Amino acid sequence: MDQPATHTRPSLQATWITPNPPQASSPQTTRVFEMPLPSTPAEPSTSEKTAFLAALRCACLELQEQVNQCLTLRMEEEKGGVGEGMDAMGEGREEENYGEESAGEE
Repeated sequence: MDQPATHTRPSLQATWITPNPPQASSPQTTRVFEMPLPSTPAEPSTSEKTAFLAALRCACLELQEQVNQCLTLRMEEEKGGVGEGMDAMGEGREEENYGEESAGEE
């Protein structure tokens, strides 16, 4: 006898693995972000496709916000907080130069 098809609810998922440099004391961790998506029939109508794509777009934005919050928190933890050794001006310069080499560090 045929087994009934089991449908899993679709979701948008992202996995982030913390980089673990050799000198790091904290262990490597994995964080999974997941946003549920609406189910669609096997042959969706145009309006159902449009609704699904709209939900997918919203889920992408929400997932991005969750990832950004997690990474911001991690950056703050790594640098020990704003009040400990770095003033607001220094933090602003650090954000402006993110990903670029600073002339003073050579």
